[in-house]
Amino acid sequence: ILRRATELHADLKRRQRALDTARSEFTRRAQEVAVVNEDQGDCWYLDIGGSPFHTTTRALRSRPAHFFSTMTSPFFPSEADATGYTFIDRDPEWFALLLGFLRDGRAPLPRERASHSRVLREARYYGIEGLTHPLDSAQHVVVCGWGREDPHTFRPYVATYDCRAGAWVRRRALLPDATAPPWASWDDPDAPPLEPITGCVFQDRLYMAIDGKVLHSEALGCLEDSKWTELKTNTRFAEERERLRIVGVLGGRIWGMCSGSLEELGVGFQSDESDDEYNGHHLWTFDTVSKAWQWRGFKWQWWYGDDPAACIRDGRLIVAGVSGSRKGHQTYRRVREYDEDGSAWIPLPPLCKPRSKAAAVALDGKVLVIGGQGPHETPLRSVEEYDPATGR
Repeated sequence: ILRRATELHADLKRRQRALDTARSEFTRRAQEVAVVNEDQGDCWYLDIGGSPFHTTTRALRSRPAHFFSTMTSPFFPSEADATGYTFIDRDPEWFALLLGFLRDGRAPLPRERASHSRVLREARYYGIEGLTHPLDSAQHVVVCGWGREDPHTFRPYVATYDCRAGAWVRRRALLPDATAPPWASWDDPDAPPLEPITGCVFQDRLYMAIDGKVLHSEALGCLEDSKWTELKTNTRFAEERERLRIVGVLGGRIWGMCSGSLEELGVGFQSDESDDEYNGHHLWTFDTVSKAWQWRGFKWQWWYGDDPAACIRDGRLIVAGVSGSRKGHQTYRRVREYDEDGSAWIPLPPLCKPRSKAAAVALDGKVLVIGGQGPHETPLRSVEEYDPATGR
């Protein structure tokens, strides 16, 4: 009898658990149905570039501070057409992916690398920050320079490193018809050096400076298939003396440096001094909207030398490896920081070694000056680091 009672008690517990599970499942389903019924009267009809989409206010307001949370706000009423649709003139191809992210916080990104930039462009337009972060993290390392096409021909190339795939993407010629001067040679130590190819990333495009021309790519996420377009600007940098070098982005503008006289650069500057006194490096900013270069001045008293290193850190332009005088080429140790707000150059601690033709980069709040040439054009393989927190 005791064993039978134990079996009945265990069976009763199993039935009770099954009943509790069924009741919980019924309650959950009822809540889901209630939500669906509630959403039936609160549906949004969107016309995205001619394609219809249906969704709910709940989904559009799932994340704060973006395009649709503002559109569905009672403080900013949106008007619909006669059919009840709200028209938005955007590309509909990836809108379903954006809606899926707003609904449940997940979005399977396309495998094609070329599509990432298009999804990122739409996510940025709508201000959906949670979706832009994983796309931004898939940026590429871009390397540009002169490459040997055959024993006698050099061409400018750009190559990208896919950090996600851990592989180099095939290199591509920037300008198919551009070649290095006939005297260019990697085997002749007395041959003049080729002009550097510089660039920066701005608004999901890669801007490059080469042979006095400014080029930009259509999309950063697919450089290997991108079309390079020359920007028609208000200032033409000649290929000989005006060595335009793009430094970076500051204040919503692209900053560049070039060498040459004011007359050759087309700058309307009047001075009692000889124009020869103002041969040196000059600062320019480029507005991508107006396609115009603006001359920002120079600092001829100390700014001489070939290709000083430059980078932008915390809203300041830093130039390293410059000479104090035209004849002081052995003194390439000076470092200056440009304060745009005060339009002033601020001295920084000098480099440990004099160097020209070096590279500079801002990394983790510090400034790194890499490589270059020392006295008598001796190659340098060392790296110097400057930490603004310690002033050293």
